[in-house]
Amino acid sequence: MDFEPLNDDHSIDDVMFACHLSRRLRATDFRQAANAFEKVKPELPATNLNSESAVFAYLRPDGSATWAVSLHEGVIAVNCTRYSRWQKVWSTAQNYLTLGLQAIFEPEAVKITALALTVSDKFRGQQNSNPSVAGLLRVNNYVMPAAFSMDGLWHSHVGWFDSNYQSGSVLNQLNVDRVTEDAGDMGTPVVNIRHVQQLRFDQAPSAASLLQENQVSLTNAMEYMHANNKKILSDLLTSEMQARITLEPKL
Repeated sequence: MDFEPLNDDHSIDDVMFACHLSRRLRATDFRQAANAFEKVKPELPATNLNSESAVFAYLRPDGSATWAVSLHEGVIAVNCTRYSRWQKVWSTAQNYLTLGLQAIFEPEAVKITALALTVSDKFRGQQNSNPSVAGLLRVNNYVMPAAFSMDGLWHSHVGWFDSNYQSGSVLNQLNVDRVTEDAGDMGTPVVNIRHVQQLRFDQAPSAASLLQENQVSLTNAMEYMHANNKKILSDLLTSEMQARITLEPKL
């Protein structure tokens, strides 16, 4: 293959889970979050707390985060750059989102206006080569047709709404680009696929109600967007690459 997935058994570079709230987070919320995240201090030992935000993370020696939870403005977000498999990663992320929601002051008055899932996949070619994307991407409705005959760098993006979810609509934003990384005469060819999904509720639940129902809405929404992400990847990638990363779409 001209392109290889970022990892041996999958291509995911980064995944982010997020809850969008109906009001900006306050200093009170950040202080309560600091108390709540003491429960997982061994998992997220690095803390950055100020009047505008709170971040809890596990850092690599180079300072980058394998896991990070951020509370800022009106969003609680969980980032993972050490992806393994969905059930394991989602279980951890769900726990962190729950701790963040529990930290909100007066949660019964705060609505969850949207839930979001962002998945970034990466595929690399050989350094100083100029491979075709034909062995990686199949002709599809999401990437501009010209990309399959272009010799250099390109970027393609598209967006649409999915109205099939039972309690809201899902905004999809799909970005695919062919770029280069690293040094060298031509660098390392890379194809990035970034799929952003945001579920916008028809009737926004309160943070308190979402917690009281044991996160059923939260889990159902994330599972739906995860399955949809796999479906989109199956539409984008050749059958050979799907087999390489053991992609099994559920929709």
